[in-house]
Amino acid sequence: MIIDVIPHFFLLFLIFLRCTGMCLTAPILGSKAVPVIVRIVVSALIAMAIYIGLGAGTKEIPSQMSVLVGMAVSETAIGAIAGLTARLTLDMAMTAGQVAGFPMGLGFSQAADPFNGVPSTALGRLFTIAALGYAVQLGLHREAAVWLFKSNLNWPPGSDFNFAAALPDFLKMVADSIAMGIRLSFPVLAAVTFGHITLGIVGKSAPQLNLSSLGFSIAILCGGAALFMSVNPAAEYAANLAVNTLTQ
Repeated sequence: MIIDVIPHFFLLFLIFLRCTGMCLTAPILGSKAVPVIVRIVVSALIAMAIYIGLGAGTKEIPSQMSVLVGMAVSETAIGAIAGLTARLTLDMAMTAGQVAGFPMGLGFSQAADPFNGVPSTALGRLFTIAALGYAVQLGLHREAAVWLFKSNLNWPPGSDFNFAAALPDFLKMVADSIAMGIRLSFPVLAAVTFGHITLGIVGKSAPQLNLSSLGFSIAILCGGAALFMSVNPAAEYAANLAVNTLTQ
């Protein structure tokens, strides 16, 4: 009786590992603000739902330990890579805030971010929180659960997955995310540059005004105006791309 149940539990365990990999790296659930026990419980519930949705099948346990370890690592890596892809795409909003903060004079007040483990500026956190808000509104957490179910249909648990073929696409997405983060900060960079150029022209035309002391104020005013108009579109765009990575 117990021997007959073991293949069912083994299949459920493989699905659980894939869900755990997703919950470790995906946005929202992968945040350090979410306790580990919550991630484990959510992973178990999603795995159980997927297992039942797939028809409560079975998977024979391999006789060799190396094959068993390879299956476990592969399943965890599949979920982790998918979650990390969405996270990197969403983190382009933080990159945009970090890049935009330096010309405004706000990039020097960096503080340790306890959630991401890297130094972060006020604008970086602002863009990140806005992007996370849009991601929740667009249902990123629901799309992650749907992706897990579809992935178990397309790549059954324990089957071979060609990581070498997926590596170039992953690296390209990382490079595109970094480049897009810089592009999203361009409105602020352009506004601050325009303000400094205008201040320089006025200072050259009327040297007696001594406008050099207004440089920081001009950067704040011009950058703040551009930031007011661009932070919501930039955050929404980053959230949309993160959702699209799980729906493609």
